[in-house]
Amino acid sequence: MPFVEKIKKSLSAIHFLYPQSCIHCQEELEGAFRYLCDFCLSELRVLDPKLKCQYCFQDSPQNICPSCRKKRISLKACAAVWDYLGPASTLIQKLKNGAQPKLAKLLAAYLVSQWHALGWPLPDAIIPVPQSPFSQFLKGYNPSALIAEEFSKMMGKTCLQILRRKGGDFSQSKLPLEIRASLTNENFWMKHPEKIFDKTVLLIDDYFQTGATLKCCAETLSEAFPKSIYALTVCINNIPIQKI
Repeated sequence: MPFVEKIKKSLSAIHFLYPQSCIHCQEELEGAFRYLCDFCLSELRVLDPKLKCQYCFQDSPQNICPSCRKKRISLKACAAVWDYLGPASTLIQKLKNGAQPKLAKLLAAYLVSQWHALGWPLPDAIIPVPQSPFSQFLKGYNPSALIAEEFSKMMGKTCLQILRRKGGDFSQSKLPLEIRASLTNENFWMKHPEKIFDKTVLLIDDYFQTGATLKCCAETLSEAFPKSIYALTVCINNIPIQKI
């Protein structure tokens, strides 16, 4: 019996003795190597890009919503896979704060599926949104970077971690939305800008809330004169707050 099959058989025996449960509803899972039960998996409804504004990805009957028409936007387009609700929000929280980096591969697979639905051009470079050094030290990894790396492998493209966040920054997850929205591109800097000159760039993040982080990252990358910048996130806040 091949080594990998032996490992899987052993793990299956362990899961029989110590059953796994759905990470969202805690229902016992049938079979090994799963994160969600069938019901919760069915609740992962991928958003339809045709019903969204291409810049803020909020509901809009038009390709560009009235608010975004009035703004200067560094991003060519922005999209997400799911609303930040139910099992989708749990997957993000388990990756970000539950020390489950293995979830990045699953989330990246859904990103690839949504990217195909969007019809965007093939990126030359895939760039994760950076964390502050302090946040990355506490977690031991950058969730967005893990997703971007898995996404890059699936796409056969390069993941460039050339964006950096200023050392004094800290996690915004518990800050009031007004403060999150006040983030500026001065909070970020870039290494090796020559690597994206005249390139099609895809920004990857785990969660789009106010849009401020993606906006600032895009403005920073724009200083290197890429051909175009797109942004793709796993989840988006389902309640409009501030548009890019």
